[in-house]
Amino acid sequence: MKSKSFFLYLAAFLVLLIPSPGRFVYGFTLMIELFFLTTLGTLVLILIKKLKLVELKTVLLLFSLIVITVIFRQIFILLYPLSAPKTITGS
Repeated sequence: MKSKSFFLYLAAFLVLLIPSPGRFVYGFTLMIELFFLTTLGTLVLILIKKLKLVELKTVLLLFSLIVITVIFRQIFILLYPLSAPKTITGS
């Protein structure tokens, strides 16, 4: 096993240890988001290899994962406004 992939898997497993409130909705939402990020991240990597953009792989993958997370959060806010996490504002 390459050390780079080892650290990637280690980081992915440690993400599951992030404390979340003990409510089913929050845990279920985290599981769904992790599933989407894993699945769509794999699809983005396959697309990058097909388009032969290997030099930009890291940047494109990070950008796509951020976009997927923001879109997932916005959809979550639209569907479940009461359980969506609130952002901290200045007021």
